[in-house]
Amino acid sequence: MKLNLSAESLARASARHRWTTIGAWLAVLVVAVVLVGTLLGDALTTEETLTNNPESVQADNLLRERLGESNNTIDEIAIVRSTTLTVDDPAFRATSRSYTAILRLWAMR
Repeated sequence: MKLNLSAESLARASARHRWTTIGAWLAVLVVAVVLVGTLLGDALTTEETLTNNPESVQADNLLRERLGESNNTIDEIAIVRSTTLTVDDPAFRATSRSYTAILRLWAMR
């Protein structure tokens, strides 16, 4: 008896034996799920690290170094800049203080 594995013969065999075909596909699916669970369990993780030192990591390190790290620190930082004023100018300080007050009120909501 010659074994014919053409697409047509496989389709006919599947049509003739519907429940056997469905059972075979379900068995393959179950085996695949079991294999994924057992073989990939240690390979999957939620831990991530960057392989380089991008500016975001540098900024985060500077903030922790200069502001400290505790449960009381604020997670959001606003940067106030001026093209004409410096930090020592009273107008800049007043603007910065008003922004700080607004943001603190906003954070309390």
